[in-house]
Amino acid sequence: MMKRTNGFTLIELLIVIAILAVFATVTVLVINPAELIRARRDSTRLSDLNTINKTLGLLQTDQPGASFGSSNKVYVSIPDTSATCVNLGLPALPSGWTYGCVTTANLYNVNGTGWIPVNLMSFSAGSPLSRLPVDPINATSTGNYYTYVTGGSWEFTAFPESSKYKMGGGSDKTSGDGGPYPELFEIGSNLALHPVSRDTSLKGYWNFEEGSGATTYDSSGAGNVGTWNGSGSHWASGRVGTYGGQFNGTNDYLDVGNTSSLNITGNITFMAWVYLTSLPGTGQYRVINRGVDGGFGMYVGAGDHPDDIECGIRTSNGGRAISSDGYASNILNMWTHLACVYDGSALRLYVNGSQIGSASASGENNVGGYNTSVRIGSDWLPGKFFPGRIDTVRIYDRGLSADEVRAIYESANN
Repeated sequence: MMKRTNGFTLIELLIVIAILAVFATVTVLVINPAELIRARRDSTRLSDLNTINKTLGLLQTDQPGASFGSSNKVYVSIPDTSATCVNLGLPALPSGWTYGCVTTANLYNVNGTGWIPVNLMSFSAGSPLSRLPVDPINATSTGNYYTYVTGGSWEFTAFPESSKYKMGGGSDKTSGDGGPYPELFEIGSNLALHPVSRDTSLKGYWNFEEGSGATTYDSSGAGNVGTWNGSGSHWASGRVGTYGGQFNGTNDYLDVGNTSSLNITGNITFMAWVYLTSLPGTGQYRVINRGVDGGFGMYVGAGDHPDDIECGIRTSNGGRAISSDGYASNILNMWTHLACVYDGSALRLYVNGSQIGSASASGENNVGGYNTSVRIGSDWLPGKFFPGRIDTVRIYDRGLSADEVRAIYESANN
């Protein structure tokens, strides 16, 4: 009888190699080093802002007359030679607002000359911090930097980067923090202070919080200011915050412009809170609309389907629409969140954070439809004016995931 020599046969060796390959693949999928690093940086961000927020709370108690900085100013953790951060390419701010920056030499100072303009040395026992924290990346290109806004009260923000902690993630720390920006981590004594997002995929965000006047500001930072058209009051109580837009169903609409940032030829998401007061009969009401022969839109009613909720796009492969017939009457006289998502393979319709329909779709958005402004509350044809209220309209240049859509919906309930 032949004795087997020590070692592996060729077949055994191939089996071992295959097992190791599978194990390595599973390990990479489960333990993603890059994602772990991003999550670690996010943990640092959460810890930093929690610490400085608590520090300001203690200072307010210890030194009731302490100065917390200037109002209508966004202080930024990135250094710049310009006191108003003109070299950083930051998002556009509302009229009357400015940015605040300090030089690298002063960035970490806790004596009031650092990027947070609060003198922590004024504590009766001395500053509890030896230096001010800054974002682990601290760059405008990714939006990863800290901001501080004050007005007697204060607010800090950070932009997370990991799948774990960001909007819709497994340990989402942004959409449930009580602030108006579900993509930002917001903390402070007043979460209504910060005026602008810094999610670069957010190309339009109109929250109607002005409450008066002829314009509404674009809080995405893209600068797409909306101009009111029509008659009567344009403001009413909103779903998120204090105010929403009031639309009379006759001639009211908000024109938010025809800019390059809204010329979205790839994937897209558009959404809004709506309060519908009547059905359109044989017509159609427009919530959001871009273009006459192309672009994108969200509607109530479609011809002989007045009880329809619909969203549509026109791509290089033709027009696609998804609707839910018989649904609109269920949302009369109540606030309802509507969202349309195109991700390059399908068009999806969401109501109150849940998908209610989808249709296959592909191709680029039809740029021929971008010969008109984006309108909220109407389109370019007569008789399609929305009756009721609209609030917190958002447009992204990507297809949001189902978890992200639901996180945005649920953020209004926090």
